Amino acid sequence: MKAAAGVGLYFTGNGVVFAALLPWYPLLVDRLSLSSWQFGLVVACFAVGSLLSSALPAALIARFGAHRVVISGTVMLGVAASATAWSVNGVMMAVCLLLLGCCDAIVDVAQNVVGISVQERAGRTILSSMHALWSLGGLLSGAAATAAASAGADMRVWLALIGIAAVLITIVGRRLIGGYASPRRVADSDADSAVDSGIENESDSRGDDPSGSPAARGEPWWRRGCGAVEAGDSVGGIALGDRGDLRCRGRGHCE
Repeated sequence: MKAAAGVGLYFTGNGVVFAALLPWYPLLVDRLSLSSWQFGLVVACFAVGSLLSSALPAALIARFGAHRVVISGTVMLGVAASATAWSVNGVMMAVCLLLLGCCDAIVDVAQNVVGISVQERAGRTILSSMHALWSLGGLLSGAAATAAASAGADMRVWLALIGIAAVLITIVGRRLIGGYASPRRVADSDADSAVDSGIENESDSRGDDPSGSPAARGEPWWRRGCGAVEAGDSVGGIALGDRGDLRCRGRGHCE
């Protein structure tokens, strides 16, 4: 299916970028004269960037849509990775990795939103395969970068080419997906308020009618504690589609 292949390219392009940078770390450490503890702090900035970006994916996807966030985020990933090669000191490298981690986390959320949308329409699980393609992209990119570094290739040229390749892969993926997927948008606070208001109104309309309770509807006890998730609800900041995403599967466990 073309749409699934397109999502696979999204994940592959994302995996390619960061893995291409890793084999060049020894060269950067030597060039910037970083000590072991300095290098450790610099590399930790990638994780810090991921944490700092936690509030951004929802707002960006709600504003621009998941596809645009994936493509523009991949462009920023390529720029950040390429800029790392031009670092003149540890501070510049740390800032580049901070931006890289931030963009990587945002793209990761957006491409998963697209993947879920395609998966729901296709009626079969594809996300596990998508993450496998992310790993494959990282593996191939890392191996190629290792060979390039061993051969004495220019790090700046290599990372620039990888950034361009990742963007092209993502654009091809977008064309393959086409109009097949209509990714859900991440609900903002206004949408959450509207959902909460709708729930309150529904509760008011039921009044004291016992038929509105799970017990009166004859639901098993373990489903009462979990609660049904209906279409249009918001879970973890992501508005569910018409079919919903969560189901109770027994003794209070939801999936």
